[in-house]
Amino acid sequence: MFRKVKTRSNLRQRLLSDDDDSDSGDDGGGGVTSGTAVASTIKESLISRTVEQQQQQQQHAEKVNKAEGNQKPHAGVVTEEHHLLSFDNFEGDDITDFKIKRKDPNKRLDKLTKRAKLRQKADNEAVEQETSVVVKQIKQEVKTNEPSIKNINTSQSKQWKVKDEPVQEETDLEQDSVIRSKFPSAFRGEIPDAKTVYEARKKREKMRLVSSNGQIPLDDVQRLKDKSVARSRLIREDENDLSDEDPEGGRFYSLKSLAADDDERRRNEHMDFLAHEGGGSDDGHEQSDEEVTRWEREQMKKGVSSHKVEMLERERAKMEAVMKAIRSSMELPPENREQLPMEMDIDFSESDMLSLSQTGRVSGKTIAVSLKEILSKLQQRKKDGKESVNAREAEFERTTAQIQENKEMISKLEMEEPRIRERFQVYQDIRAYARDLLECLSEKISEVKDLESRMAEILDGRARRLRTRRRNDVHDMYDECSAAAAGRPLHQRAPEVSQRAAEREARRSRRRRLRENTLEGVSHEEGLSTDDEETNSEIIARQQSIDEIRAAANVIFVDALDDFCRIDRILSRFVDWLAHDEESFVNAYVHLCIPKLISLFIRLELIDWGPLENDSRPVNSMRWYEDLIGCAAVSSNINVEHPILVSLIPLCIEKVVLWKITDLIRERWDPLSQHQCRNLGFLLNQLIDECPTLVPSSRPVQKLLQTICLRAQDAIDEDLFVPIYSKQAVENPATGCKAFLDRQTWTSVKLIRCLNCLSAVLSEEKMRELVLDGIVNRVMPALQCATISDQSMIRKCRALMKLIPAAWRENNTRIALRNFNDLLGKVAEEHKNNREFVKEVKKFVIVNKCC
Repeated sequence: MFRKVKTRSNLRQRLLSDDDDSDSGDDGGGGVTSGTAVASTIKESLISRTVEQQQQQQQHAEKVNKAEGNQKPHAGVVTEEHHLLSFDNFEGDDITDFKIKRKDPNKRLDKLTKRAKLRQKADNEAVEQETSVVVKQIKQEVKTNEPSIKNINTSQSKQWKVKDEPVQEETDLEQDSVIRSKFPSAFRGEIPDAKTVYEARKKREKMRLVSSNGQIPLDDVQRLKDKSVARSRLIREDENDLSDEDPEGGRFYSLKSLAADDDERRRNEHMDFLAHEGGGSDDGHEQSDEEVTRWEREQMKKGVSSHKVEMLERERAKMEAVMKAIRSSMELPPENREQLPMEMDIDFSESDMLSLSQTGRVSGKTIAVSLKEILSKLQQRKKDGKESVNAREAEFERTTAQIQENKEMISKLEMEEPRIRERFQVYQDIRAYARDLLECLSEKISEVKDLESRMAEILDGRARRLRTRRRNDVHDMYDECSAAAAGRPLHQRAPEVSQRAAEREARRSRRRRLRENTLEGVSHEEGLSTDDEETNSEIIARQQSIDEIRAAANVIFVDALDDFCRIDRILSRFVDWLAHDEESFVNAYVHLCIPKLISLFIRLELIDWGPLENDSRPVNSMRWYEDLIGCAAVSSNINVEHPILVSLIPLCIEKVVLWKITDLIRERWDPLSQHQCRNLGFLLNQLIDECPTLVPSSRPVQKLLQTICLRAQDAIDEDLFVPIYSKQAVENPATGCKAFLDRQTWTSVKLIRCLNCLSAVLSEEKMRELVLDGIVNRVMPALQCATISDQSMIRKCRALMKLIPAAWRENNTRIALRNFNDLLGKVAEEHKNNREFVKEVKKFVIVNKCC
């Protein structure tokens, strides 16, 4: 920043008035009448010279301003200069450096300005030296004559006030010289540092306080008035100080005044810049650098308070003395005495200082101790010692017991060493055998899966083909009857339709001839038979494929040893382990892994198993079943009725056989085949009775039951179709509607009979849902539209009444039962001559009403 030249316009002028009687203060006023003639002569000469020099300086400055105002400088941006102070590099937008391009006349004018400043500086120094000598003499004279001055009466002071103008001017000049001697830096154009300003304010404050008796002080600074405080203090001294530097007093700042001050500051900085650019001497730069260095040093000193540092050092010395006294009695780690840097001022209140001083002292107070207290402490120490001894003795006894126990354990382990060696050998053998067995099974499992897929393709394909043929036959018959009932001429049928009709009639004829040779044909109804007949060529081809698969299954393990392909040999290894160490066998859950381990051999034996077609191969007659039963007979060291051995068969059935049965039901089971339903019901009842693990909570059992329900519902939705015709169409034999309706009605009765075969497996609620809501509901509309007077209606009603158990009639809220009761009432009314049928109907209806 540029230095701001101080002008004399900011100096406070002291004016004399009638009420001012204190002009003879410390400033060396003109009221001294006892000055010598020599001193007055010297003062007049010095004052006259000073006035002339100031006038010349002002005239020269006006010329410079006029010359600068006429020229138009060309400003260019100058690169930023590196300053000593860090904040000089970050000036705001209001500070801009300019480089002025001047012509030759301007350079000449700058040189003249430089010479004038040098002459003025030399003259000022001479005047200051002479003035300082004269002021000292005047001060001495004032001090000697001060009592006489104070006793001057009012008339003399008034005469002094009415002196002529030259005397007043002389007094002002003398005051000015005294001010110059006290603040020389302000008149040399220098910026006073913070310390100088602070000292000047303190001196002025002291001078006003000393000369305040009988005089009006010039200090009008606002002070805090508090009755509880004896002395007042300044409020924001820097802002409210109405010093000589602020001629306007404590005025409020406004935006306009701040802008004016900023413009004036810019003009002054511009003038100083022109003076420096005009070729200023190196002495000025050196002086400026010295001022900046001194200012930085003063700012650094203000960062640390010497008084507070000294106080902290004293406290540190006290604490060191205390710590030395403490270390003499006990050892402490050495203290780091390196002084820490202090970069902040620390303010301590009086209470904090008092507490610090008290903590630094060693208390000299003592407490009187009685003999009783000493005895109690000794007894307490004795008691603690006894407790410690008792604890150590208990620990010693415990350690001794542990040593004895360890010795016994060592001897016991030495005795068990042979048995442990035998166990270890068994573990090593079973480990090696299990790895070899798993490797063998991993190689053969892909071949077994291939054979299973081939067998499933053959048998599942047959079941799908029979279902598709039955559904196509029902669709063809319905189309023929519907066309005849509507009176539409039957168009020429497609070849495949004609072929299906011919094959259908041929199969019916063969079944009819077979029934005529048995008693079954007497009471047989059309629709109760199962249309699952095949041609001889299809049967022979299927049987050949099955034989090939069986032959391939028999040679899968032909290259393996008996220890790796026979279930009895495999189980003997694990039975030996169970006999030697049952605990480790159970903890390893080996009995749960055995079904998974031998499942490949069970699946291979069940690959051609067809329990739905025939029951010639029950489960208990298979080879794997017999091997599991006789596995305990191989080893004589274990009981045949061991729980783990007994549980192997149920686990194998649950984890292997049930999954096989579930796949058969999903792909091959026909719910409209009474033969398959009877075989399935018998098989499931047998397995449930023999295996206690087959409970509803078992996952394989749940999967099996879900599959049965899904297949039954699929048969009701897809295979069961009972048409509804008008009475005219049913009564007309030429349409064939009556025969088709009777066939489909008896098919529904057959489906109910098939589902009843599984009543021991399915729940009662599920059976009601399938039979009543699924089948009876579909049959009732067709029966209500049929001819009630026909004798076949009695047989149909009797068949349905026999298939609905009494337990199902307890809940008469189902719509199917209500509709069936209404139908029975109509049929009984129509055939009231048939007393036996009427009694059966009444019994059925009464049971429903009672329920």
